[in-house]
Amino acid sequence: MAQQGERVPFHVQIARNKRATAVLVILFSILLAFVAFWVGLIFPGGWEGGVAVAAGVGVITFAWFLASYYSGGYLLMTMHHAYPAAPTKGGRVLYNVVDEMAIAAGVPRPLIFVVPTSAMNAFATGRDPENSIIAVTKGLLDKLDRDELQGVVAHEISHIRNYDIRLMMMVATFAGMVVILSEILWYMSRVLLRAGLSGGGNRRGGGAPLLLLAAVAAIISLVAPIIAVLIQFAISRRREYLADASAVELTRYPEGLARALEKIAFGCRGMKYASKAAAHLYIQNPFMRASASSLFATHPPISERIRRIRAMM
Repeated sequence: MAQQGERVPFHVQIARNKRATAVLVILFSILLAFVAFWVGLIFPGGWEGGVAVAAGVGVITFAWFLASYYSGGYLLMTMHHAYPAAPTKGGRVLYNVVDEMAIAAGVPRPLIFVVPTSAMNAFATGRDPENSIIAVTKGLLDKLDRDELQGVVAHEISHIRNYDIRLMMMVATFAGMVVILSEILWYMSRVLLRAGLSGGGNRRGGGAPLLLLAAVAAIISLVAPIIAVLIQFAISRRREYLADASAVELTRYPEGLARALEKIAFGCRGMKYASKAAAHLYIQNPFMRASASSLFATHPPISERIRRIRAMM
């Protein structure tokens, strides 16, 4: 771990965050398989049932992910009342900066939209680098200088280059499936509890085993969704750190992004048309304090992000 004030090259931070994300995704996959296995263990029953249900859930989750993947980002643009940026007057600077950062990142230039709100924020969406969108708020364009705007755009381009949009879509699918399976497991635990209390359940060896099975199933159904959310937000925070480090790699000027985040910390609240469903996409969550530090936070505290950025290079 880096000590306070220690210089940490951006490539070191990038490697650390990629490793941490990989570990978290593996844990998420294990959690999903574990809950699915328990659903199958109870119904249809036995180890074979658990494995069969886990495999089936894997197929369903993949299909759900594909459906979300190909839905595109235009729905988000509609939700935010965003309009395409014009490459004229004030929009020319934005177009030039996006072009520069896309070339530096080696990705096609994304479509560029502007969200009509005075709050300061930005986000990226889309399927992949060939089908991506960057949206910035009018407030961001009005209040940032060119270096600061370049830092923000580089951050969003980094999300696109690092396939964060795809990753977070997959993570959201995992989380949704864990919640659904946990609700099914909770219902099953109540059925088992009634059967155990009534002394039934000869197939499983009597009432006592059913009560134990019901208790374990109930605990898993209550704890699993909480763990899923914690892992989801931990991955989101890691990808923000990764995008910050990748942005410094693209601009070679940490101060631009650091200054932009200092302004965004006080200007991101009250974002018109903001969606809680898209909170993890914004460069800063408009629904939480910039200084918030919590296991349930979608973003790291801005002060810590700025400290890490200024420790680079």
